[in-house]
Amino acid sequence: MLTAEQKRDYFWKIFEEVLVENGKPFKIMPHKGRQWAWVEERILLEFLVQKGIFRVGLYLSDEQFYHFLVSRKGEIEKMLGFSPTWTSGERSGNVKRIKTEFAFDGQKCDESEYRNLIDVALPTIVSYIKAFKPYF
Repeated sequence: MLTAEQKRDYFWKIFEEVLVENGKPFKIMPHKGRQWAWVEERILLEFLVQKGIFRVGLYLSDEQFYHFLVSRKGEIEKMLGFSPTWTSGERSGNVKRIKTEFAFDGQKCDESEYRNLIDVALPTIVSYIKAFKPYF
């Protein structure tokens, strides 16, 4: 049985392969054995094996900046093409989040399941980059 760390490393390896197959639309900065990776230095990807969740989001500690983005929520969601979850300080102290989550079977470590998860999430990640880049 693989450890959570081994599953994460395998997932990020496949993620890199899928990016190359798709013309490298963006770079990720994963950290070996970690559940997270950065995209464009601002967008956080989280592969939460135990919870069976892959999350795309922004994590903001600057309350003013978060409220600035909230004031542009309509135009941001229009650019995204969907409505992410906007949270303010729940369970994380004063961290504000704008996130989208995808469920998967955390018990499996299967290349086809990981590829499917990545294929489903890629358009969302690209949308986050396009929608939020003007604000950074």
